[in-house]
Amino acid sequence: TILGIFGGQITSDPAVLSEMRKALPIIMGALTFHGTAVTLEGLMLSRKKFRSLSACYTVLAVAVAAYQVAIRKFGLGLAYVCGTYLWFCAARVVSFSALGGLLRPKLWFQRRRGETKSYGKIQIA
Repeated sequence: TILGIFGGQITSDPAVLSEMRKALPIIMGALTFHGTAVTLEGLMLSRKKFRSLSACYTVLAVAVAAYQVAIRKFGLGLAYVCGTYLWFCAARVVSFSALGGLLRPKLWFQRRRGETKSYGKIQIA
C-alpha cells in the first residue's frame, strides 16, 4: 500500500501509521466526492445562487462543528475526523445537486413530449 511504502518517510511511530492506514480509505472516498462538489459549487456560483449556497454552508458549518465537538469529547480519532470530511463532501454533492435543480424525482420517469422509445421493431409513444 501507499502507507507501507511511504509511511516511514512521514513517521516511524507504529500507532500513527496504524491511524493513517485506517483513515486512508476514508480520505480516498472524500476526494472522490470533492471534485464533483467543487464543480457543482462552481455551477451554483455561475448561476448566482448565493442565497442557496450561503444557507447550505451555514447548515454544513454547524453540522461539522457538532461532529468535531463529538469526536473530541468521545476521543474517536483521526478516522472520524476524516469521516466528517467525507460526509461534508458527499453532503455538498447532494445538496448542490438538489439546489441546482439536478435532482427532480418527479421528472425521472416522465417522457418528453413527442419522445418515443424503440425496442427493435416496437415503438412506444
